[in-house]
Amino acid sequence: MHKSAIFVVAFMLFFHVQSDGQLRAVDTGEGILVMEGADSVLFYRTAPHENHGISNYIHPLWAPGGSVLTLDHPDDHPHHRGVFWAWRSIAKDGEPIADSWVFNDFSYEVIRSGYEP
Repeated sequence: MHKSAIFVVAFMLFFHVQSDGQLRAVDTGEGILVMEGADSVLFYRTAPHENHGISNYIHPLWAPGGSVLTLDHPDDHPHHRGVFWAWRSIAKDGEPIADSWVFNDFSYEVIRSGYEP
């Protein structure tokens, strides 16, 4: 299982322990929508975003009252996207080979979401 899928599963388990309701996951084709009853909890993007071409992050993440807690590529920090893997510099043998914030020699591809309906 990929680290991102492990994160989503761990988040779902944590949220379930903290709540009285039942969580369910809905595959939308663009990603996995996690819901508690009729309320949305989080959306894990598995398909590239239509405007940014990026996947493998959570947005939106909703508060229990329904407020959205995350931003997706805000103007002042376009490299930010909801809840994402924020390790910027990727190196091999001490030499930088990629930058995940600005997608220099780097791309995301979700091979499998880990969700089985």
